[in-house]
Amino acid sequence: MEKVADLLQSEIAELLERRIKHPAIERAMVSITHVDVAPDLSNARIHVSVMADAEEQAEVLDALGRSASFLHRELTKRIRIRRVPFLRFELDHSIAEADRLTKLMHEVARGEGRDVEQEAEQEGEQETQQETQRETQYRAQYETAYEARTEAGAEPPAPARAEPLPEPAAE
Repeated sequence: MEKVADLLQSEIAELLERRIKHPAIERAMVSITHVDVAPDLSNARIHVSVMADAEEQAEVLDALGRSASFLHRELTKRIRIRRVPFLRFELDHSIAEADRLTKLMHEVARGEGRDVEQEAEQEGEQETQQETQRETQYRAQYETAYEARTEAGAEPPAPARAEPLPEPAAE
């Protein structure tokens, strides 16, 4: 069912973007967050996130409901499965809820005198520095092995990574 759900999700998203011309849907930012398909393929619940106020969300949900039969017909033309399920749209508040929780966590952090954005930036800088150090160590090890094998008259070692490294500069 997961493959059918993924297929329905991508096809419906494309149809909403290219074929549905309802003003409420075009005005709002609509995302399909999840699709639940019944085991017998009779129905599919399409979970949508609508970035708009409650009134616009209701308008978009109504427009999607009225477009369901058109979408069903289009899906029967586009996909080849035993049975194309009937579509039922439901609001998914998970993205808005996650955004609300993130804002609350930032407020708590600010109340504690912490700057969350600055902390995240510092963590990113530390990760970048660590990666640079690892790359420098790798290059040094490679150059040492290259020099040792070249002096011994053997073939230079092949890099352990997929991308080729440049030849070490002559000193």
